Amino acid sequence: MTRSTRTQKNIFNRFDFRFKRFLIAVFFLPLLALSPTTSFARPFQVFIPKSDFPLLVDQVYSLDVFVLDKEGQIEAAFSGKRHIHVRLLKPDQKYLDDFLDLPRTVHFEKGKGLFTLKAKAEGTVVIDVKIEGVYLAGMLEIDFRFADMLPPAVENVEIQDVLNIAVFFDEVVEEVSAQKTQHYLLKTNEREIQPDAIEYHRTYVVLFFKEVFGLDENEGYLELEGIKDLSGNALGPGYKTATFQIDCGCVD
Repeated sequence: MTRSTRTQKNIFNRFDFRFKRFLIAVFFLPLLALSPTTSFARPFQVFIPKSDFPLLVDQVYSLDVFVLDKEGQIEAAFSGKRHIHVRLLKPDQKYLDDFLDLPRTVHFEKGKGLFTLKAKAEGTVVIDVKIEGVYLAGMLEIDFRFADMLPPAVENVEIQDVLNIAVFFDEVVEEVSAQKTQHYLLKTNEREIQPDAIEYHRTYVVLFFKEVFGLDENEGYLELEGIKDLSGNALGPGYKTATFQIDCGCVD
């Protein structure tokens, strides 16, 4: 083989090697980056604290994030710091940063992560959450309300018959405090008496008395104390209902 032939072959080999590297860079590396083997193709679920009433504006809440395997079990191999992408779906016409305070990264340890959430305004929030390296996203719908600072108030008092009175509140009252007979005192133009039993119905209670209303009892009012709402606000001493007529027509 002549020197000229060897030179041409070396040039061709170098060109062939560089061309192969170009093919790998252009065609194969992007496919490798998209391959499921390079990240956890796992669903994840987001759990918020269970509550019977809305979460409060300006309070910080912790949300657990679990990465699950195909069988729905926690993926213990999923660890490290991951970037999260959060998109506000509701309310409309609002920017995420104007409505919610959220972290941008979450640290995972054996498939479990934690991030905090704080609302800046009142309303129902729907957010779409995606985590880097996880293909499937989770969606949250959370109801936020301003903190309730006012105690419950009586909206109406209804004489049901000669032995019981229904008391209606403007919100749900806490069951334990609402069922204490010492928290109610009926004052009529004839007597003062506490109920003997109470039936709880969330937004109203029924007071039961053993003694029927007398013929000469024609009006009265209730004094209430210590009854709480679900936020812990309690009626103070001396709270009185409006005077009501005892005219149910049940007494001859």
